[in-house]
Amino acid sequence: MSFTHVLAVAPVTEMEAAVAWYERLLGRPADKRPMPGLADWHIAPSGWVSVFQSPEHAGSTLLNLAVDDLDKVLTDLAARGITAGEVQPGA
Repeated sequence: MSFTHVLAVAPVTEMEAAVAWYERLLGRPADKRPMPGLADWHIAPSGWVSVFQSPEHAGSTLLNLAVDDLDKVLTDLAARGITAGEVQPGA
C-alpha cells in the first residue's frame, strides 16, 4: 500500500475557539475555510490538519508533529500561550 497524502482530523465542539488555538499552535491562520465548521492547515507538502465541528466526536484527538528543534519549538509555543506537558525522550 502506498500513500500520497496524510490528513489528521480533529473534531471539536467549539469551532472558533478551536481554530484560535490551532492558529496559535501552528503560528498562522488556516490555509482554507472551505465551509462553515471546517478549517484546514497544510503543514507539509502532502500532509494537513483539518479541524471540524463535530461535538459528538470531539475530545479524543491525538496529533503528533515531528520537529527539528524541540527546545526551540517549546519556547515558541510558550510565547504563544501554549505550554507542553511532560516531554518524554524517544527510544
